[in-house]
Amino acid sequence: MGVVFGFGFCPYTAVLFFITLMPLALITSGGITLPAFFAIGTGLPVIFFGVLISAGVAVASNWVSSIGRAEKWLRIAMALVFIGIGIYEVIQAF
Repeated sequence: MGVVFGFGFCPYTAVLFFITLMPLALITSGGITLPAFFAIGTGLPVIFFGVLISAGVAVASNWVSSIGRAEKWLRIAMALVFIGIGIYEVIQAF
């Protein structure tokens, strides 16, 4: 799983780390703590999904199905929001 996350995030995190964070770490008083927090932040998703997988497939399946049920209602709510914004924009155009 770490390899998959590494391939997925490596180009982006390399740019963030070497071009943005390292110069910032060199000029601020935070220094070495900034890369440490970056490492913790990028490691948390891997840890989260590792714990989820180790908890068992049944628990993960229940969690994913509950997200699916919530997603249904969120899609309906977002559709209503977009329709409302569209109606508002059409009314404002006239």
